[in-house]
Amino acid sequence: MQFDGLEAIFVNAVLVFKGNKGASDTPKPPLLKAAETLGISAAKAEQLETASVAQSGFSKLCSVAESKTCLIVAASLIFDSGAASEDCMLRLLELRRFLEIDFAALDDALRLVLGKRQTIEESTQAITTTAEPLTAGPSAPFKTITIEFAETKAGSFHGAISKAKKIGELRTFRRDNRNWFSVSVPQPRLIDVIPLANEIVLLKAKVLLLDGNEIDWNEFFRFAGCATTRKRAFRKVEYCFGKGDHHLNPWGCVWSGMGWSSHGEDWMRFGRWIHGHKNPVWEFDKAQIRELLLQRIYPARFCPHLNLQYIDAFFRAIPDRVEIYQGGDWEFQMADDADPDALHIRHTIGVGKGKYTTDISVKGVRPVSQRLLMSLIEQASKEVGMPVPQAHLALQRGDLPKHSPGEKNSLPESTGRVTASIFGDPPLTQE
Repeated sequence: MQFDGLEAIFVNAVLVFKGNKGASDTPKPPLLKAAETLGISAAKAEQLETASVAQSGFSKLCSVAESKTCLIVAASLIFDSGAASEDCMLRLLELRRFLEIDFAALDDALRLVLGKRQTIEESTQAITTTAEPLTAGPSAPFKTITIEFAETKAGSFHGAISKAKKIGELRTFRRDNRNWFSVSVPQPRLIDVIPLANEIVLLKAKVLLLDGNEIDWNEFFRFAGCATTRKRAFRKVEYCFGKGDHHLNPWGCVWSGMGWSSHGEDWMRFGRWIHGHKNPVWEFDKAQIRELLLQRIYPARFCPHLNLQYIDAFFRAIPDRVEIYQGGDWEFQMADDADPDALHIRHTIGVGKGKYTTDISVKGVRPVSQRLLMSLIEQASKEVGMPVPQAHLALQRGDLPKHSPGEKNSLPESTGRVTASIFGDPPLTQE
């Protein structure tokens, strides 16, 4: 059966909401509400609900705009009906993948539905909120984290009790005529709390305390899904540096979205050309790069694997200025001819009989190889007292490093402390 755009939106939303469990005699109130939102009559909604049973999968939509609308309607159904189960979340993620749109669209859908910005991690282990834009840096370091949750008939409750007993002393108390349970662990053991947090993420009656002060659950556990994926990774530390998704980053945090590749990166365009030198010289705008990085990693600031001391040291290891010359570590990064900030030059390419000269537009630089990165990582690691093996990451080739039996292969691990190193004063400055 073929559906037009709005009908396909409704059918996809029903599949997220109900799965292939069959249609009821009359569409439930949330389904009628969704149909009304789309301008579909109750009779047509009932017909489409019945038709959804025969669907082997989701229906393709005709535009990205309609795809986003579909996510919003589907999210509205599962939350308005109070049916935000793990199965519903999995189907919502499957719909996002089927529509071939990124997490930002799902993020926007949930923000509109719930009245605050939320996202679902690919691992389906946690539902979290996006932090406010960076202003004064991260929350202050804490010593103890406490999780409190109420007794409930939800299926995850007994699993939560079991996981809580494994990480600390389980205490009970009464609040609002209900039995509540509480467990506390010191900050260095924060990673042990994640399984419990994932178990009760969908429970409404839960509280998170840092040193006795309540903090928003979703804001704090923004990193939980990523940390869970890291735990399953073959090489855990390398996962943080982007080894798993083949998008290497030098910061040790996949949240940065600021990679290092020979094709060039957007952050390597932050800066200006310095004239008056024999060879082209590019000066990085470290203040702008720093601001972008902080915005990117701010939501993950509580992650126990985030090593801010190392990031700070790597910033200092990056040269303030780089020179472009034959056989050097840096090359031009191409730009659009219409870019007003681009530099238009005549550039010689190749050697010997294959050498030729052409007009190009450039803006920023790109590293020629990964050797420089290895040197910078090693320099930054030594500065903060972190040992770095010689064969770490096996970057561009994708092959695994070779080790002797028992030899460790790891980049700088977190010290287990939450620190405001690069978020506070003094800021990094240019020369």
